[in-house]
Amino acid sequence: MRCTRIVFRSLAFRALIALVVMASADAAGQGPPLSSTTTSPNTGCTVRETSRTPLLVDGLREIYIEPTAVLPSRSGILFAGTPNYLYAPGFPEQFRDFVQDSVFGAVLGTDGRARLVPAPIDPTRIKGVRGVALNDGSWAVAFAELKHPWQGHVPDTVVRFWHGIYDGRAWSRIEQLPTPPAGEMKMAGASSLVVRGDTLFFAVRVVEPKGGFNIALFERRQGSWKVTVVRTDASYARLTYSDSAGLLLAVVRADATMQRDANSLFLHSRESGWATSRKIIQGHPEPVHDPVFSGSSDGPVLTWWVLLPTGGRQARAMIGTLDQGSPVLTLDSLIVGVVPVIGRGGAPLWVTEHLESPTSSELRVVARGVDGTPTVVARTPNPYTGPFAAAAPSAEEMILSGPLLRRESAHPSLVTLLIRTRVECAPRAP
Repeated sequence: MRCTRIVFRSLAFRALIALVVMASADAAGQGPPLSSTTTSPNTGCTVRETSRTPLLVDGLREIYIEPTAVLPSRSGILFAGTPNYLYAPGFPEQFRDFVQDSVFGAVLGTDGRARLVPAPIDPTRIKGVRGVALNDGSWAVAFAELKHPWQGHVPDTVVRFWHGIYDGRAWSRIEQLPTPPAGEMKMAGASSLVVRGDTLFFAVRVVEPKGGFNIALFERRQGSWKVTVVRTDASYARLTYSDSAGLLLAVVRADATMQRDANSLFLHSRESGWATSRKIIQGHPEPVHDPVFSGSSDGPVLTWWVLLPTGGRQARAMIGTLDQGSPVLTLDSLIVGVVPVIGRGGAPLWVTEHLESPTSSELRVVARGVDGTPTVVARTPNPYTGPFAAAAPSAEEMILSGPLLRRESAHPSLVTLLIRTRVECAPRAP
């Protein structure tokens, strides 16, 4: 029962508990492969599943890692997040002891072997990992240190944020970020890391003593950190870089000039001293949630989901020029979640969890067609029991990572299920 109690504390399990109970995929994670039946004539893309296996570290031990950060680099893929559960060697149907939150994560190397990543501080207090792959194959990460060991449903205080560099074998840098002059830092809504040359940027929300959220913008340049407070009430803070406009801060907030609004998306420019902004996406009556910036051969990609007046969620994206007049793509009309495929160098791809009915969902791979419309190029019943991530080690590969809850055994276990696919897209005419 100890395993069951800890599994139930997982944020991934709690967030989608209804889907866990009613999921149509079998507990072993097997089902129809995530593959295209034919080449999509609109996209020229095919997806073919090549394997579906649990993540094993040291060749013997199953592990679950919350897919907070799944980052491909030329050295492999870094999986990092909490909670994580590391099992003793053995078979799924056997009782296996395990430890919770004992590591930072794992690296799946290019040789196909996964190795544990030790935690640079007390692993029970790590939360909210963010990261980016560097050109030399290492990873830059930022994460929060909590006041107490993470308890899932119990709110906790962020003591400080840390930055580190992991090279695939060891931590080559661990630094504490400076503390903003006032307010309490929060994990929720924090940005990913942005690297430009030898400079690194990271942004988190800060609760002001009198209420409201400002943004703490951290910058590491020439070996030292500084923090700048950007005064704008925000539900999310995101960073991206434009060759023409420099560093951009995207915030999701209400438009104060409108009589009624919620969760519009604005871009603030560093060149203007963060004082001016331009609205990219109107929030009311469909507020913006969980925006994500990513790259592609078609230009920058902004992915988000909106809450519809009916209560459902819809996945959307914008490619290329980020402006209020730019075309908005509807990737999926009714979803539980959506993720862009991180690290892909070709045309953009997304994976959505499409809600087919109140009792079932499926994974869909979505590409943009030659006519500009989103097209589903592959689908499969969803084997995951919570949030998942999608990463591309190369333009021809895609790996999905998410939680698989084995319910059929007398000894339930939660493990990371990897779905590997081969992606082939025909070159587009210029």
